[in-house]
Amino acid sequence: MNKTEDKIYRAAIYVRLSKEDGDSFSFGKKESDSITNQKALIQNWLEKMPDIEITAVFEDDGYTGTNFDRKGFQEMVESIRQRRIDCVVVKDFSRLGRDYLEAGKYIEKIFPAMGVRFISINDDYDSLYPKGQTDSLIVPFKNLMNEQYSRDTSGKTCSALRVKRQQGMLVSNFAVFGYLKDPENKNHLVVDEYAAKIVQDIFKWKIDGLSLTAIAKRLTEYHIPAPADYKRQCGINYRTPFKISSGSPWTAVAVKRILTNEIYCGHLIQGRHRKKSYKIKVQELLDESQWERVENTHEAIISSQIFYEVRRLLCEDTRVGPGNVIYPLAGKVYCAGCGASMVRKMVPCGETKYFYYVCGNHKKNRSWCAPHSIRAEKLEKAVLASVQAQIAICLDMEKALDEIDHLAWEQREVKKLTAQIDALDGEIERNQELKLAVYEDLKEGLIDKTEYRELRKGFSEKVEAAKKARKKLKEEQNALLNGMNGQQEFLEMFKKYQNIQELTRHVVVAFVNKVLVCSGDEISVVFRYQDRFSSIADFLEKRQGEKSVPAHDRKEA
Repeated sequence: MNKTEDKIYRAAIYVRLSKEDGDSFSFGKKESDSITNQKALIQNWLEKMPDIEITAVFEDDGYTGTNFDRKGFQEMVESIRQRRIDCVVVKDFSRLGRDYLEAGKYIEKIFPAMGVRFISINDDYDSLYPKGQTDSLIVPFKNLMNEQYSRDTSGKTCSALRVKRQQGMLVSNFAVFGYLKDPENKNHLVVDEYAAKIVQDIFKWKIDGLSLTAIAKRLTEYHIPAPADYKRQCGINYRTPFKISSGSPWTAVAVKRILTNEIYCGHLIQGRHRKKSYKIKVQELLDESQWERVENTHEAIISSQIFYEVRRLLCEDTRVGPGNVIYPLAGKVYCAGCGASMVRKMVPCGETKYFYYVCGNHKKNRSWCAPHSIRAEKLEKAVLASVQAQIAICLDMEKALDEIDHLAWEQREVKKLTAQIDALDGEIERNQELKLAVYEDLKEGLIDKTEYRELRKGFSEKVEAAKKARKKLKEEQNALLNGMNGQQEFLEMFKKYQNIQELTRHVVVAFVNKVLVCSGDEISVVFRYQDRFSSIADFLEKRQGEKSVPAHDRKEA
């Protein structure tokens, strides 16, 4: 850059502070990097520079130096383009940025091309007075060191957060809707009574049969603030890339996000995403096996039973009827012949309307399935009678269990599940070992690359299938263990509904897995907890058999 005598430079002071830098004296800093201190240092230094006048101050508080997509920095670049400033002053190179290539590009190419004088005070660098070979070596070296510092800081931060997540500590900046950060411990959640009641209503409405859109509409009509609005109303400095206007309506997406978040059961699931690189903000979704899951870290708002019922409902095909209401058997009725969903259809007869369930496949193409149907009223009465009979059987079983040892069956079930989980652990371990073995076979030339890929894929699929099965068994075991201190939740549920006289959506969700409609108006109800019923029946039968055998014979056996 050519020197011009008596030229007065219009300078922009640029200051930056990231969360990783902090306002501290760590990592060998001789002074704080706070925004205030940076400004004061630069202003004091410029007082001794009569050829420079301060025209503007640009700052980025809380922005990382690993990229240059910062509001203050981009505003400064725009001012340079409009020729309002021709000098940039920073405390040191790291304030400009910690990306080795980008920082070097601005210092050595962009600023000189735009006629901008660049000054870094602590680095004793002034582009108006270059030091020849020294600058060409020192500037890139310092930028490289700044980038390495950012890399190390990022790695240490990730490790620290991982340890906290594994210990069941909340590491998110904000608490999820329904909770607040504990004033005495920011890594712990406490229930927000107002928001928690809304969360409970959302789960209840879903079980009642409302669609996601209907729930969102009801919340908006009730003037319930959406999660982002509620955070701001509570004085939380919450920023989001989505709509930020006050009074934002609830959406089906927001409702589903609440209904699928297991945090409301008292469990923390963190580490679902990670940055692809410390230099960019782009994140990638990790495999579920890599998530950090810690149970019972805070007070639950929703019981595990309700949460899993809702999750099951979200997977079902529940068409909404007039008035945004879901009928009691919506998504539960199937054709026994072809397995297709039965469709609820209205047939007018004069002023009277009759409702039928017809096979969806036959409705689309008559050659696909037989033309059978059933009156909706008749079907609902038959299902109600089946549920009432199942409740009576269950209550009889409960009495029988009470006469023996209430916990004996539960303990046996826990042992059975433990054995199944151990077997799956062994299967996972064997297949993982076989995956490694096929690589050795490839190296020794026993198999070719095509065979290697096919075998490896096969073992990987077996591992994933076993992991999914293990997860399901573990959830069932946990549910059983949680109920060991009293009645099983599902037994309590049967007692709760022992006097039902009407088939409601609540009753169907609680008891029915699916209803199969056969020809001739015959139906078959597949109940939930079918495996538990069979297990209890086997247990009672075994105990009854033991009672019928004389004591001395049992002892000899």
